[in-house]
Amino acid sequence: MGTVYLKVFVLGLVGRICMGSVEVNFVMLILGEDVNYGYFATAPMYDVALLRVDQQYPGLISNSSISVLYQSQDAADCAQAGAAMNNVAGRMFDLISRKRGFPVLFSPGCSLEVAPLADFAREMDVLLIASTSADASFANRARYPTFVSFGPTGQGGHVPSLKRFLRKFAWTTVTVFCESMANYLNVASFFGLTCRSIKALIASASDEFTVYYEDFDSRSPKVNFRGMLERAKSQSRIIVIETRQDIVQKIMIEAHKLKMTAEEYVFIYPEPNRRPLDISLLKPTEEFTGEVAVEAFLPLIVLNFDYPDWTKTQHIFEAVAETAKRTYNYTYRADEMVNDDSLSAYEATRAFSMVLHELERDNISLLNISIVRNRLLNRTFDLDTRSVRIGTDAYRSTNIVYSRFNRTSRQFQSTWTYDSSLQDFQTSSDLSHNWNGQSSPPSNVPPCGYRGQLCPPNNAAQDQLIIGLICGLVLTTILGCSLLYYWHKYVLQLSESWWLLGSVWLANHTRSISSMAK
Repeated sequence: MGTVYLKVFVLGLVGRICMGSVEVNFVMLILGEDVNYGYFATAPMYDVALLRVDQQYPGLISNSSISVLYQSQDAADCAQAGAAMNNVAGRMFDLISRKRGFPVLFSPGCSLEVAPLADFAREMDVLLIASTSADASFANRARYPTFVSFGPTGQGGHVPSLKRFLRKFAWTTVTVFCESMANYLNVASFFGLTCRSIKALIASASDEFTVYYEDFDSRSPKVNFRGMLERAKSQSRIIVIETRQDIVQKIMIEAHKLKMTAEEYVFIYPEPNRRPLDISLLKPTEEFTGEVAVEAFLPLIVLNFDYPDWTKTQHIFEAVAETAKRTYNYTYRADEMVNDDSLSAYEATRAFSMVLHELERDNISLLNISIVRNRLLNRTFDLDTRSVRIGTDAYRSTNIVYSRFNRTSRQFQSTWTYDSSLQDFQTSSDLSHNWNGQSSPPSNVPPCGYRGQLCPPNNAAQDQLIIGLICGLVLTTILGCSLLYYWHKYVLQLSESWWLLGSVWLANHTRSISSMAK
């Protein structure tokens, strides 16, 4: 169990005239040091965001209190972090109940971590703004009426668009491979988000889809990718893979060996949003190179979030890295300078401050949760990072790019884009009509079924005809051989009795001659 620390954030407002008419009690709650959304990734990001709010809207938050509640911990995964949330509930209660101003909780934690916090926010009637968590379960308005998510993946990650993509091609039978959440902690929470969303939005939503779900542990010495694929081959043509990029390569190599990378199968990979320690899907290895890589990737469709121009955020990450080094004694690595999760913490703070500015402008000084929350929903915030749209469902609306492998360029090329506002797909490449040499996509079920059980009747009649001809030929052969055998035996008997016939003939012939002599 980690130690709980409290940091009171103080803006450089000494001597400044307090012009703000809104009074807010900001509470930022951070558990652990996860490289994507932990303390060193997000606390400096909140600092920079608040300083820029003060620069953009002078005096707006000068009457506000800003506290960062941080618990260090050694949680192995998101679920353990969720269990640790209860340890800091008392401190949260003190910060919310004893400080003046409209209370608002900011949390950069993963979905399982934020869930108990969201229950707490409901009971306290406190606005909760999440910057990473986007689990589909938060769409339950009765349970989570005060929740708003700026998580970069949107509700359920890629899964809502994936559901529509499957419908687009009438694919209703799917096998899903889900990596153990105990592996690859920098992306494990994304695996959990995707796999839980598949269960909630596709597998359990209706009888429309048949989903075969298989958990696996790619780090186990007993893992058998070939066996996984053979099981999938016997039950579906569509295979969704949720794991790290280098493991996807290994699975696709095995699929190539099993001759599953021809036009009969489609593999779908929802790739995590941009985070530190990402591995390139195209990184060559000793086994994954040359034509093997090309052939293995042809049936693979990769799902990515529609990212901004990351060069526009460089100034933010530079300021955050400087703040982390100066204030937190933490030095950012190069790969931490692009982090979609921590950037969303910045965007959530800036968007909320825009709402505060509007309320001040409209002379609304008595804040309540309904007014503030409604101002956050169903609108687009044009920020200095990108445009961020929060839908009526209280989640960020995200466009999804579906890419296929281009044999000529040997790169993944955008083929379809899912527009979240239109809830429809826009085609952007001729690869949408090229299915490994075929003009139409694979059917949901093979013509004769996965085990040959659906073969048409005429095929069965043809098989019976062939069997009948073979049986007739065998019987004819047996009859012919029998006739030859008996004919041979008859001839043999004649040849063995020639002398008897000769004696009779001689006797008769002799009597005839004697008669003539008389």
